[in-house]
Amino acid sequence: MERLQKHFGKLKTASIILLFFTGVNAIIAGTLFMIDPTGSKMGVSTSYLSNAPFANFLIPGITLFVVNGLMNVLTAILTLKNYKHFPSLIILQGLLLSGWIIMQVIWVRDFNALHFSMLFIGVSLIILGWILKRVSKHSKDFQLDTIIEKLVENVLSNWTIKEVLTHH
Repeated sequence: MERLQKHFGKLKTASIILLFFTGVNAIIAGTLFMIDPTGSKMGVSTSYLSNAPFANFLIPGITLFVVNGLMNVLTAILTLKNYKHFPSLIILQGLLLSGWIIMQVIWVRDFNALHFSMLFIGVSLIILGWILKRVSKHSKDFQLDTIIEKLVENVLSNWTIKEVLTHH
């Protein structure tokens, strides 16, 4: 634990970079999907959604803009400002990003380099947030910590990535 505390600043900086990177890209992509729900501005067609519960990219664009865009940027800012519960928010954003990607892969029945990259970032945020929470002086002050821990524990014990990706 001492060794992790020594690297607290680096782990926090890595989290902030991943949150801003994901957030800014999601804001741009979400905006383009909201402006043009056909997906042509993003180089995709609505046929990509043939197995998804959406006729076009409007709802996915709004979700992308808010959940993976604004919320990641807000979490990055709160982390920069040392908000008391920032590690839990980092974990939450990792879960939301990972969940978003898993659902997307299930719906579009495709797993490409972008999906892999974003899933990797989501899992990285979960791990970074968990480590930061463990070495933070406020690690047990927030009820959401316990809820998130139980959720992650339950998901990890019941699903493997292979099962999630091959489930149709």
